[in-house]
Amino acid sequence: MKLIRKIALALALVLLLTAAASAATVTATTETIGGATAQVVYITPSATTEIRALIANGALGTTAPAETIIAAADKPVVAAINGNFYNCWYDRGKPLSVAENNYPRLYGAIVTDGKMVNSGATVALGIAQDGSMKICRATLKGTVTLGKRLITAWGVNAMHNDPQACYVLTEELGVGADIPASSEILIIRDGAVEAVQPGCAGFRVPGGAVALVLNSGCYVYGSTKAGTKAVYSFTVTDGDSDIASMKNVIGGTGMIVEHGMSAVDDNPNVTAADQDPDSVSVRSFAAITADGRLMLATVTSSYRSIAQSLIQMGVQDAMTLDGGASSMLYANGKTLYPAGREMASILAVLDTEASAASPASSAAGSAQPSNWAKADVEQAAQLAILPASLQGAYQS
Repeated sequence: MKLIRKIALALALVLLLTAAASAATVTATTETIGGATAQVVYITPSATTEIRALIANGALGTTAPAETIIAAADKPVVAAINGNFYNCWYDRGKPLSVAENNYPRLYGAIVTDGKMVNSGATVALGIAQDGSMKICRATLKGTVTLGKRLITAWGVNAMHNDPQACYVLTEELGVGADIPASSEILIIRDGAVEAVQPGCAGFRVPGGAVALVLNSGCYVYGSTKAGTKAVYSFTVTDGDSDIASMKNVIGGTGMIVEHGMSAVDDNPNVTAADQDPDSVSVRSFAAITADGRLMLATVTSSYRSIAQSLIQMGVQDAMTLDGGASSMLYANGKTLYPAGREMASILAVLDTEASAASPASSAAGSAQPSNWAKADVEQAAQLAILPASLQGAYQS
């Protein structure tokens, strides 16, 4: 009877260890990058891993502490870093307004589950359906197919006042948009135009729909009726066309390393003085290592020095994220580098097989098994069927 019990428990232990092994491998460490000590997290994704942007409060145009965004995620977050640049200088004493650009607007492209929810920037991290990753240059724009006509939007969740403009708003926009009555709003749902209505103050996109706004001088203004076939999508207008097939996309601003070579002098769209390749500040970046892992890091250095270190490490591609007070890094339930202000978005690594971890348990190390496995591991040890090589470092 004892032998049968030992065999059953051994099989259960194998299943537990196999389940744990199916989660993403997340390693937090410190390394010298760019001549300074960097906080670095390496992620080896698994079949249960998802890498995507998490938006503060689930609503574009708002901010929240990074820890709040992580805690509100629909799956366990095993690693995270601050997202791309955003407007943190809006007037907090005035009402949030898309029309007046007085809101915390994101400047990087975001695609989640194949849906573009924000446009902008020309560099991106793309994650394909099979989990493969790519960092490259790509300009993404939202598109709407009206019947047989393809409309390329001027922006997604950003208003444009030019009379000829057309732009897309999605339900993820958490700020009401004041659209002139002279403009036309096409409500699109389930592959068709559900309604056509004039612009109005405080417009919000109905749940489950997207809105195509046509200003009065737009070439397709007034030509669409309810019931017209309509499909919202996105396209790559410049750069690596592979990004168009990606499930999730998180925009960056500039390339640090491209195809194994320094790219810090080849970012013409990055003109801010504090983004100069030789300017030293707190930097955050995402990279793909030579062995295919995702690397997230923060360090006080210059982009040029960072590039030199990454090339020596064998990194093939790396992109900038927001820095300075926005820099933040998190792994395995612990904040490794705290942000100095609230975030508009974060780049998150989620894993359905990860056990919930608290900062306290992470600080204590990984000498104890997770709660869900503790009883069986202890029983296996009592029955002398737990190999010494598996004792300790249970959560590594």
